[in-house]
Amino acid sequence: MQLGEMPPKKEKQPADGARGTLDQIALANAGDPGPVVLRRLSNMEYTYTLRDLTGIESLDPAKEFPVDGAAGEGFTNAGAALVMSPALLTKYLDAAKDIASHAVFTPHGMRWSTSTSVQDWTDEPRNGNDCPRKSRKPRNHKHLRHGEPFTIWVSK
Repeated sequence: MQLGEMPPKKEKQPADGARGTLDQIALANAGDPGPVVLRRLSNMEYTYTLRDLTGIESLDPAKEFPVDGAAGEGFTNAGAALVMSPALLTKYLDAAKDIASHAVFTPHGMRWSTSTSVQDWTDEPRNGNDCPRKSRKPRNHKHLRHGEPFTIWVSK
């Protein structure tokens, strides 16, 4: 209201004195809004988000999570209902490790696989981003860290 942006220009405008009065009333009643609740994604929001990011519809990262509680309003995605306990944080980390096991790193980038098996990765159809020539097959695998395979393409 102070900037004259509300109400819209085409609508009836309050008198100049009314603007100041409304501002005074608002400031007099403004106070501490109370504690701000730290919000996390609900189990379903988390699952759908990861499915969208990876393209793997079979992912269910929240399968081991406790059921989301409902707040007094009955919604399961209200900030007050979505608490974060140390045990739930551990489950988030375990889910992240499981999701990371679906990542396939190639010399030309990264893709997601429905499988966590290196053998399955080599048998999956690849898109043009994985290998410049689709006829090229992986000849060997070099593990950078235990459990994190990286496919190396070798040309003749």
